[in-house]
Amino acid sequence: MGILYLKKKEIKSIMGKRREQKHLSEDEVDKLKATCQTFSDQLIVYGLLYTGMRVNELCHLHAGWINLREGTITIPKQEGTWHPKIVKVMDKQSGSVLKEYCSNRTIPVLNSTLLLILASLVKNNYKFDMSPKEVWVRLNQLWRITGLPGKISPHMLRHTCLTMMVRKDYDITDVAAQAGHHNIQITWDNYVHKDSGHLIKSARQKGGI
Repeated sequence: MGILYLKKKEIKSIMGKRREQKHLSEDEVDKLKATCQTFSDQLIVYGLLYTGMRVNELCHLHAGWINLREGTITIPKQEGTWHPKIVKVMDKQSGSVLKEYCSNRTIPVLNSTLLLILASLVKNNYKFDMSPKEVWVRLNQLWRITGLPGKISPHMLRHTCLTMMVRKDYDITDVAAQAGHHNIQITWDNYVHKDSGHLIKSARQKGGI
């Protein structure tokens, strides 16, 4: 993809000022998906748009996380660095470890096309291996191809995913679980965005008040 060979000035240019809007419109989503040229492009765009994963989680995605039969991804819980959080159950008297287990979260894949992409990943035992900066740069390269103004970040696709879930009438607790939030207020305050177009559509469907 040529990402690793970009000069610092080129990276700085691509990673310029972000647009103020935190989520993408339906038209912007369609145009961005149309630019996907490689398997990595598809994983970046579809993976962030239809799972709500954080970019760090995407950057470590591999076949072992995916359950195709259930249509889910199990993401190890983090503790600073990229390692599953090990929970230890101790015997208070002896101080010995009775049990160890990883605290993970399992989320559904919210798009049939992404499931097909992940099936290919599983078939080839593929591990996605890019840094967050490389994902950032590639995503903005694709954004430039769309001809749309401004810059975007991988986090905007996460915002978009959670906003789409709200618009599809998912319960806010389900949206928070998809995001990996323990506090629902975080989801409401930072990740749910409604515009006037959605308001007008809702008013027409409900017939007013």
